[in-house]
Amino acid sequence: QRLATTSYNGDNWRVRGQVESYQTLTGTRPYRRLPQLMFNTSGAALGGLNYALDSEYTAYDHPDLVDGTRVDLYPSLSLPLERAAFRLEPRIGFRYTQYQLNEQLPGRDDTPSRSVPVLSLDSRLFFERDLDLWGINAQQTLEPRLFYLYVPHRDQDDIPLFDTGDTDFSFQSLFRTNRFSGPDRQGDANQVTAAVTSRFLSATSGVEMLRASLGQIRYLRDRQVGLRPAGSIDASESAIVGELWARLTRSLTARGDLEWDPDSGSTQRSVLGLNYRATSGLLL
Repeated sequence: QRLATTSYNGDNWRVRGQVESYQTLTGTRPYRRLPQLMFNTSGAALGGLNYALDSEYTAYDHPDLVDGTRVDLYPSLSLPLERAAFRLEPRIGFRYTQYQLNEQLPGRDDTPSRSVPVLSLDSRLFFERDLDLWGINAQQTLEPRLFYLYVPHRDQDDIPLFDTGDTDFSFQSLFRTNRFSGPDRQGDANQVTAAVTSRFLSATSGVEMLRASLGQIRYLRDRQVGLRPAGSIDASESAIVGELWARLTRSLTARGDLEWDPDSGSTQRSVLGLNYRATSGLLL
């Protein structure tokens, strides 16, 4: 990788520019970004509204594949309502992506665009109780969460794949508004996520000692958008994913992730990691 980047941060905004290319040992290589410009901002507006804007302009270059420029604009508004025992946040966004392509495939549009609304509703409840953990005064929380996402289908077969792919499925994936890793695809969705998290906190310091989470997506409609033209995905539910985090000592933490497929009854992915951070700042 060869990368040059610069950025500037304001009170509630950030601008970043970069150029990037790769030297590879094989004959294939990723697209070059020449350049990529990004602007992000978020903050509070009138009436309790929150606003956000993610925007990007990128010029992609490749000697053998379709290349060109991409503009991606994603403004959104949310209205969070939070109390001690619950949080409710409806959000509405609109994603517009425009391309100017060189050497497009015959019969395909060389200036494709995509406009799609993104609607979500995130709701959480918070319960807590005091308890004794092997002589340690602690507090346990129980945090059920429901997340609804609706994104209508848009035909995206004329749009190339510059930097977009499938993402690893994890607990955080349950609450993403796009199942793909980049702007070249915006996944259609009509789905509900049900999840629960429980934390164990020190009653004296408030430090988190243990966190366990479990969740699954229920699909209310077949998904039609894919990386490449193909049939719809008709699974009615996702894998069940879990996450476990524990503070073993002041400097040592452990984390495990699990993805289990209820249809096959088998584990699809499992990850276990240890993290050591010394007081000097050393990280292993």
